[in-house]
Amino acid sequence: MGLIRLLLLIGLGWLLFKVVRFYLSRPPAATTPVDPAANPDASRLVACAHCGTRIPLNRAVLADSRIYCGLECRRLGPAD
Repeated sequence: MGLIRLLLLIGLGWLLFKVVRFYLSRPPAATTPVDPAANPDASRLVACAHCGTRIPLNRAVLADSRIYCGLECRRLGPAD
């Protein structure tokens, strides 16, 4: 009887450890998305200066007065 109780306590301790570790390792909650009605420019599509992909303005990367779809395109520069 004592061994079973000990094994149950060890199992519950391990489970509690896993649950706490899971919640502590989670990334912080994402910010709320921009409401397009509040900011009409946020949903406007713009073209990337490197690859031409059209993305919403609020997700664009701005550098040297040019618009890029991501950091890789920004690193590669404009397609001239």
